[in-house]
Amino acid sequence: MHCPPATEHVVIGAGVAPCVVLATGARRQPERLLYPVTEAARRRGAAAATETASAKDAYAPYRGQEQPVRPEGWDRLPWA
Repeated sequence: MHCPPATEHVVIGAGVAPCVVLATGARRQPERLLYPVTEAARRRGAAAATETASAKDAYAPYRGQEQPVRPEGWDRLPWA
């Protein structure tokens, strides 16, 4: 998936199978990020509570919900 600069986006997992999202990019300095409040993200439980430029504030409601897992076969991967 490609997101041009200033594109509002959110990645939401669906289903029960493991998934990996690898994100790369380059930001111009000074970095100007914005975590907007959008109805589409809100309907899916993925919106910032209030518009903010702070990742810490935007992700605060989700802190502690991380569920790191090692899928079956992980130890056989080249980097394991």
